[in-house]
Amino acid sequence: MSGTNMTSLMDIIIIAAGVYLLYGWFQLKFENYITPGIMIPKDLDQSKCKDLEGFKSYMGLRTLITGLCSVVSGLLGIISAYVVKINPVIYWVMYFVFFAVLIWYMVASKKAQKNFF
Repeated sequence: MSGTNMTSLMDIIIIAAGVYLLYGWFQLKFENYITPGIMIPKDLDQSKCKDLEGFKSYMGLRTLITGLCSVVSGLLGIISAYVVKINPVIYWVMYFVFFAVLIWYMVASKKAQKNFF
């Protein structure tokens, strides 16, 4: 598999993960449901949440930002590979921002699990 194809595959996976995060945000925001595997581990039961409204306010915006950042980052990679070459500095800055946001989200998720369950 060539470098462009491998990068494009990773971009598609990043977009899919972002869409899944946005789905989790939608469920949290509008259906009061914490999607297992996104904000909490799959083996943790949502009914054990001590403060659902507090959890929603803490994780809602963080999930939305991470999902949007993932989708934008993946789309930027696809556009750069197949439509028009984007300046490599912009491309790498976006990936740095994506990974920084991803780490921020993982830390926040662990903190939310500790504080609300």
